[in-house]
Amino acid sequence: MTEEAKELGLAQAAFEKQMAENPDDSPFISNDQTAEGHAPAEDDDDEGSEESESDSLTPEERDDHEMNQPLEQREHEEGETYDICGDGTVMKTVLVKGTVAESPSFDQEVTVNYVGRLRDTQEEFDRNDGFTFKLGKGVIQGWSDCVATMRRGEKCRVVLAPGKAYGETGAGGKIPPNATLEFEIELISWINEEDLSPHLDGSLLMKKTRAGEGWQYPRDLCLVKLQYVMKVIEGHEGGEEQTTTIRDTYAEGAPHEFVVDDADDVPIAAFDCVVRRMKKGQEGDLMVAGDSEFAFPSGHEHFGKDVVLDSLLLEDFVNPKEPFDMSVDEKVAHALELKQKGNEAFKAGNLGRALRRYEAAAGAVEYMGYQASEEDKQKAAEAVKPVLLNIAQVALKQEQFDLAAEKCQKVLEEDPENVKALFRLGVACAAMKNDSVARNVLRRAVQADGGKDPGIVKKLKEVEDRIKAFKDKEKSLFGGMFGKMKGFASTGRDREPSANPAAMGGMPPGMDMGMGGMGGMGGMGGMGGMGGMGGMGG
Repeated sequence: MTEEAKELGLAQAAFEKQMAENPDDSPFISNDQTAEGHAPAEDDDDEGSEESESDSLTPEERDDHEMNQPLEQREHEEGETYDICGDGTVMKTVLVKGTVAESPSFDQEVTVNYVGRLRDTQEEFDRNDGFTFKLGKGVIQGWSDCVATMRRGEKCRVVLAPGKAYGETGAGGKIPPNATLEFEIELISWINEEDLSPHLDGSLLMKKTRAGEGWQYPRDLCLVKLQYVMKVIEGHEGGEEQTTTIRDTYAEGAPHEFVVDDADDVPIAAFDCVVRRMKKGQEGDLMVAGDSEFAFPSGHEHFGKDVVLDSLLLEDFVNPKEPFDMSVDEKVAHALELKQKGNEAFKAGNLGRALRRYEAAAGAVEYMGYQASEEDKQKAAEAVKPVLLNIAQVALKQEQFDLAAEKCQKVLEEDPENVKALFRLGVACAAMKNDSVARNVLRRAVQADGGKDPGIVKKLKEVEDRIKAFKDKEKSLFGGMFGKMKGFASTGRDREPSANPAAMGGMPPGMDMGMGGMGGMGGMGGMGGMGGMGGMGG
C-alpha cells in the first residue's frame, strides 16, 4: 500500500468514526439541494490588487510563503495531495496543473469533464464530458469544495467522504449508502458573468472569458484601445437570434481608440461605463439592454434594440498623470485644461460630463499640501475659485441645491463679497424654500454689485414678494381667528375689558400676526451651518 493510500485510509477512518459519533453533523448535500452557506474562494480578478508579496521571495522562501496561504490561493503542484476542508472529507490530488492562475467563484457557471467511481471497488458509475453547472448549486458539496480550488485546465483526482457525497441514502441504485467516491475532474472553463450597470439592473451583463493583468483600471480622460464585434439583435427565428453586425474592429485590423468620458465618436454609452471596470488584456462578451441608457440613443436606426459586444478586449490604455505627481504649475495648468473641457461639455448640454470635469479640476488644486508655499496656495486659490462657481452653476441646473450652496460658501470663505457666489447661493436657498436666508444673501449680492445686474435685482424681488405673500396669508388667517374670538367673547359673556388674545390661553404669548420670532418661512433647517456667514442672520 502506498503512503498516499495509507494517509487517505487514516483520514477516512477518522471521518467515519466522527460520523458514527455525531451523525447529525453531516454536511451532506444531495443533487436536488443547494450549497447554501458554502463560500468557496472568491475570484478576485475583478478587484484591483497589489503586486504579490511572493514576487520578491527566493524559490525556497516562496515555497514557505505558499504553504502559509489559504488553500485556494496556493500554486497546486502535480502529484501533491491537498486536504481541502482540513478534516479528510475532500482529498484532492493534482494530476495535471492548471494553465491559468485563477479559480472560479460561487455561483459561476463551470464546465468540466469527469469520471466517477466507487472508491472501494473502483467500479465506474458515471462519466460526462462537457458537464455544466453553477458552482455551489445543484451538485454534491464535495464537488463545490474541490472545483472552487481548481485552475483552468487542471485535472485532479478527488476522494469524497460520504458526508460530502450522497451520505446515508446513496443515489440511483448505483451508489450505495455511506459510499466513499472517487472522481477524476478536469476543469475546462467557466463563465464569469457580472452585472456592470450602476444600479445593478441587468442592463450591462459581462461574461468574462479572459482575465486581465495588473491592478490598474482606466480612469476618465484615459486613452484606451478596444477590440470588439458589435451586433444588434433584430429578433429570433426558429429559436436562433437574428443579428446584424455593426462594426468588427478585428476585421478592420486596428482597435477602436478613444478617450474615456471625452469622446464624441463612441456609438453607445456602454463603452465609457464598462471600460472603467476592465483591466488590460481582459476579454469578454457584453450584453447591453436596448431599453437602457447604455444602448443606442433615441432617433438612431437601432434605438431600442439589444446590443452585443462579442470578444470585447481591452487591448491597452494609458492613464493620465495623477495630480499628486505634478508640480504646482502643472496642477494649475491641468486644472485650467479640465475647466476648459468642462466649459465645452456645458455648452454642449452634457451637464454630467461638465460636472465631472469641474470637480476633477477643483480636486487638482484645492488641496496643495502642508509643504506648499504661500505663493503656491495663492495660485491654487485663484485657479479653484472659478471652478467652484462653475460647479455651483451646473448643480443649480441639475437641482442639486445643497451642492451649489456648499461650493458657493467655499468661495465666500475666501472672497466674502463675490457677487456670483452670493447670487448663486441666494438662488439655491430660495429653491430650498429658505426665503429669509435667500433674501439676506441676495441683498448682499445687490449691494456688492451696486444694483447693476438686473437678474440679481429680479431674483431678490421675487423672494421678497414670496415672503410678503406668505405674511399676508398669515395675517389673513390669524386675523380671521382673532375676529371670531372677539365675537365669541362679546355675546353676553362677562370678560375683562382689557383682555387680549395672548391672555386667553388660545395662543401662546409672543405669537403675533407677524409671526415674530419664527423666521419668516421658517425653513432654515435645511441650511444648517449658514449662520457662520457674517451678516446673514439679520
